[in-house]
Amino acid sequence: MSLLFNAPALAVDVGITVLHGFIGSCWLVVIYRTVSLGGQLAILSLPSSFPHYPSLSSASTTNEYWISIGCEILFIISLLEVTFSVYCLYLIRCAQAVPDTPPRPLKLLRDLMIHALGSGLDSDPLPTSPRGSANEKDLDPDLGIAPSTDFLKNPLPFDHPKAKDFRENHSIWFSNCRWEDIYRDNHHEWLCAALLNKSLKQVKEEDKLKSKEDTVMPHMEELLVAYEKRVGAKMPEGYNEYLSDRTIMLFKDPVRVTLRPLTLSYGLAWTSNEIIRHVLKYKGFKLKSSSNRKNGLKYFVRIPDSWKKLPPDQRPPAIIFVHGIGTVVLIKYLTFSKWGNERPVMIFVQPHISMEIFSPAFFLPPNESQLTGDVKEAFENLGFYETGVELLAHSNGTVVAGWIIKAFPKLVKRSCLLDPICFALWSVSSTSTNLTFRSYRINPGICLLSTLGKAMFAISIEKLLRFGMAEELGTAYYTRRHFNWPDAVLWPHQVPGFRDPKRFIVILSGKDAILNAGRIRRYLLDGGMTDAFPMPQENSNSSQEHDEPLIRVEIDRQDSRPENRYASSGERIGTGGILYDSESAHGQTLVYGHPYLKAIIGWLEGNGIRLNENLQ
Repeated sequence: MSLLFNAPALAVDVGITVLHGFIGSCWLVVIYRTVSLGGQLAILSLPSSFPHYPSLSSASTTNEYWISIGCEILFIISLLEVTFSVYCLYLIRCAQAVPDTPPRPLKLLRDLMIHALGSGLDSDPLPTSPRGSANEKDLDPDLGIAPSTDFLKNPLPFDHPKAKDFRENHSIWFSNCRWEDIYRDNHHEWLCAALLNKSLKQVKEEDKLKSKEDTVMPHMEELLVAYEKRVGAKMPEGYNEYLSDRTIMLFKDPVRVTLRPLTLSYGLAWTSNEIIRHVLKYKGFKLKSSSNRKNGLKYFVRIPDSWKKLPPDQRPPAIIFVHGIGTVVLIKYLTFSKWGNERPVMIFVQPHISMEIFSPAFFLPPNESQLTGDVKEAFENLGFYETGVELLAHSNGTVVAGWIIKAFPKLVKRSCLLDPICFALWSVSSTSTNLTFRSYRINPGICLLSTLGKAMFAISIEKLLRFGMAEELGTAYYTRRHFNWPDAVLWPHQVPGFRDPKRFIVILSGKDAILNAGRIRRYLLDGGMTDAFPMPQENSNSSQEHDEPLIRVEIDRQDSRPENRYASSGERIGTGGILYDSESAHGQTLVYGHPYLKAIIGWLEGNGIRLNENLQ
């Protein structure tokens, strides 16, 4: 796995070219064989010098016989590849259709956007009340800080650093144009696409048929005014035609997919998935599925007999693992480790992002209500309501983990999110934009400031992620047609134990080509989290008020082993919940030998966040 992250850009280009060339070669073999057969059957008139395709019937020597056998096998494989590529082209055409999106209350969408605008600003002052309400006693004291809404009453000045930062980041939705080039109707158009998955023209036409109280455009105008208060500038009236085809609108733009071969791509993925599934079954896991709907959630689960024999109040929580990419190491750990065998382990199956193209659920990714309904049924059947659960999720799996956190906040005891894409989804450089719109071109300024090796590293990783994930049919369809940011976003004030590193940690990779890890880290710091280890000033995107962390890790879990309670002389103890590796790419912290992988496993086992003293 580490070879993928260290592969030179040229090797990545060669590998992708070979896969593309393999499909083209298969088409040539089928065409050549068809033309040759047409000549042999006198259907086509071919010159006598035409080299006919070797056939078993014309083989006269042993060598010719084996050559003919090889050619027949090649033809069968080529025919399969050609048939599969035609099937994929059909699926790609089907994927372009924009699905119907269930209507959401306009107040909910407004509140979501206001929260997004208020993120990163100073938090609102807490209201003073002579009496504490009953609900205050039930609140988790370690919940994150809710976004500010003070900017609605006190707009930011134009030259405010946070107003400038927001303008620069938000303008990337409009092809990184100048802020003054974004007119009011351009922004109305973007809001309609982002919140309603509709065009501005469609919304205006629908408003003509509605009563004044039900019209949508007044709400869009209210949000536009909120944007102006956040950025400290008014937008010019009208519509800039230059941006008409340059505004990023995920649900309106085409799904971009790269064809890949059946045998060398999907076949290898199927083989890998089957090996993992057979190993899981061999180690006692059972494949189950939800019965409350067709094509419901499938999951592997193993419940140890020793866990069942314990009294309910002494049972450790079940661990729920929701995979992303490159998480075989964690599956192996949960399957074979002593810790994983002492508690129930539940592993979600997600065909739509696992290249399981022949699965009935490949084009049916679940939405939030469907998934949480499936999980509720599973928790009831497995008895997890008595013990609670712990969440371990990577990449796209963090969206699903966020759904579980929001639906079952009192059941979630601890959460570990790796390369999370569920935070700050409105920020460009987050998942949906980078996956589908980033190009391979290197910014010249970055090239001047970086070494050639670092630049090539960034290119190779980006190409690998783009070809291997972003432009794969299932993933592209999910991110461009089913990834609803209002459902996917997770707010700091929704996460139990957000500010307690014993209960919630986040691992970020500084060279992540999918999300802007530095911006996400700053967002988490603004929400109340702290770094596990002090960050060098040049790598820090946000200063913290205290030199010493607010919360120090102390192990008080019942299943913590006494011999692991104290760090050895060569270890550092993490004192916050954010682990940030400035030199790792997306998923690289899960590679064997990475120090953060050991830290993650140690945290899962209740030993806190620990790193060797010489590792930064």
